[in-house]
Amino acid sequence: IGRQVVFRIARKFGLMAQYAPSSGVGACLAAAIMGLALLTPAPAQAKLRLCNETSYVLSVATAFQLGLASKTEGWQSVLPGSCKTALKNIPDGAGAFVHAVSHTAHSTDKLVFDGSERFCIGPRGRRFTIEGRRECRKRGYVSANFAPVDMDASRPTVTFTEDDNFGRLAVMAGIQRLLGDIGYETGTIDGFGGVRTREAISAFKLRYQIRGNTSNADLLKKLLDTTAEQSEERGLILCNKTDYLVWAATGIVREDSFESRGWHRIDAKDCAQVINSNLDDKYYFYYAEAVTDTGRQAVRAGRPVLWQGDFTMCTKSTRFVINNREDCQARGLDTAKFRRIDTGMEKFSDIDAWVFDLDNTLYPAQHNLFAQVDKRMTAFIQDALSVSREEAYRLQKDYLRDYGTTLAGLMNRHNMTPDAFLDFVHDIDVSVLSPDPALRDMIDALPGRKFIFTNGTQDHATRVATRLGISDLFHDIFDIVSANYVPKPNAQIYPDMLAQFGIEAGRSAFFEDMARNLPPARALGMTTVLLREPDTPDYGGPVGDEHIDHHAPNVKDILARILDHLGG
Repeated sequence: IGRQVVFRIARKFGLMAQYAPSSGVGACLAAAIMGLALLTPAPAQAKLRLCNETSYVLSVATAFQLGLASKTEGWQSVLPGSCKTALKNIPDGAGAFVHAVSHTAHSTDKLVFDGSERFCIGPRGRRFTIEGRRECRKRGYVSANFAPVDMDASRPTVTFTEDDNFGRLAVMAGIQRLLGDIGYETGTIDGFGGVRTREAISAFKLRYQIRGNTSNADLLKKLLDTTAEQSEERGLILCNKTDYLVWAATGIVREDSFESRGWHRIDAKDCAQVINSNLDDKYYFYYAEAVTDTGRQAVRAGRPVLWQGDFTMCTKSTRFVINNREDCQARGLDTAKFRRIDTGMEKFSDIDAWVFDLDNTLYPAQHNLFAQVDKRMTAFIQDALSVSREEAYRLQKDYLRDYGTTLAGLMNRHNMTPDAFLDFVHDIDVSVLSPDPALRDMIDALPGRKFIFTNGTQDHATRVATRLGISDLFHDIFDIVSANYVPKPNAQIYPDMLAQFGIEAGRSAFFEDMARNLPPARALGMTTVLLREPDTPDYGGPVGDEHIDHHAPNVKDILARILDHLGG
């Protein structure tokens, strides 16, 4: 799966994030410094030859320096088992340098070849030529570490290798790796191409209608195109909707520690993929800051333009991959406060129907509004059945437990007609409620239609919603009468509610304060939210966590998180 975060400048300078779903495959990051075989110096106007004997497609940047003058070029894609020429016409006496990483078609930077000499580089996946190696950030670039190449051989060559020295088997090893990147099973990447590899190649060619005998080199190119296309839809994509250049850093949980990395350049009105792997973990982190044309921190209304949270991680001014978030300053590093992305919120990205229970859901239980209903139910039973108040209360709770609502118990056990009961118990004072502008703004900001699904009556729901100042936001109400007096959590009424309003279960969310009312909704594919303060008893009884997608203490808490996720 993937995510997209959009940076905007809001009307009051609040900075918002918007998430949009995408999909793809990926794997965990495993950056490592691998073997780099460097052959030696060359005469005047030399060319540098880059040869790839790894199983990865490599993106290579090269640089030279002569005195104070320097130039960096990139990115060149070098396929496994192939060579390319870089830095044509290197001046006599110039030093050459190289930096390489695995191509973005592969999930994350699996291979990194670098050294300790810093030069400026441009955004991944784009061609660039940069004069000079200083003040990279101020000029809109990021600095990276390059390894030196001595240039005095007749044919200077850089040969990239990995622990498994594939040599002439690199082409087949590359085919195996790219097949694995898009989900085909090839077994061990060994460069020999056994039965499982041949079967995977046949399946790939059949799927993409590749006919005839295809050379391994052509097959490798087709696989790269296919894998690169799929890679664009995975991971985390940051989109910059401001007029500034934005620099971003990301953070991930790596086993028992944290890893931060940056910087990623995001041009004005542009997007960049900053995590190139499937987002399988629950939490990811990002920090971003805007800069002016001169490379200085952008300031608006007296405040720096940045996107941050409250989770401190380590950073540095140059390109970095930093393990552990502890003791940053003691290690000579900078710090930034990263914002957390909860991937569990992703389900809300596709929601276009928002279904709310009423009592103790759209308003806090502390208002004790339902306590009035509760007392009137006891009084009604006491009078209708001529029993003591204590017995009436016991029957009320027993029927609630056994039938879903007290009314259902009265109808089943005593053949009682519902109208008199409903009119009596809902004749309550709703003045304890007051308009809630914050709740109104949140519900109004939700994309799509909104509904109330209650075991009460439509009149009661309308009175409550009106008192809260939100009644006009709801498209319709499904009440106990609409359900033919069959209450939640009876599973038969949930499809009826969805059908009546034309709601697609997989694109709907249901907010409820009683856990037992959620399993039927979850079974249909609705995203479920249980609203309850910590340590508050659930009078309907507990249910398994598999029926509850999200927990929140109250409706405004979860709506704030949803809107933050959606960018609202």
